[in-house]
Amino acid sequence: MDVLTTIKLFAICTVISYSCNFQYGYSTVYLNTPVDGFKDYLKETFVKRGWTFTEATYDWVWNLIINIWFVGFFFGVWLSPVLNDRYGRKVGFIVMNILSLIAAVARFVGTQFYMPELLFIGRLLVSVATAVTYQANILYLQVKHFLLFN
Repeated sequence: MDVLTTIKLFAICTVISYSCNFQYGYSTVYLNTPVDGFKDYLKETFVKRGWTFTEATYDWVWNLIINIWFVGFFFGVWLSPVLNDRYGRKVGFIVMNILSLIAAVARFVGTQFYMPELLFIGRLLVSVATAVTYQANILYLQVKHFLLFN
């Protein structure tokens, strides 16, 4: 294999892996740093809606937003074989990256318009998409490019 082909293969694998792993890394880490900011955001959301905001309410809503990731990832693991085997790894990968984009927009809109429900839904969608793209990534790269490394 010549140098140009090796560089091209490395670039393709890097881009595919990055598009798969970025959402997982971002979604698991970004909530840890601005905890106080999220608490203020939730408090302001509840005040704007005329609801009471207690520490117990905060804990309940915060835990829902954080832990929905695992529920979505679980369903994504089971959805992956159905989607990837029926339509192909490439289609599954592309469709789930589009779903990740939709989830990112939902989370952005949720923070800008004080709608924590969209944070919850966006996190659920991105966790399903991440599980499917993880599996599609491994299988696609293995089948498509494995022989080029020999």
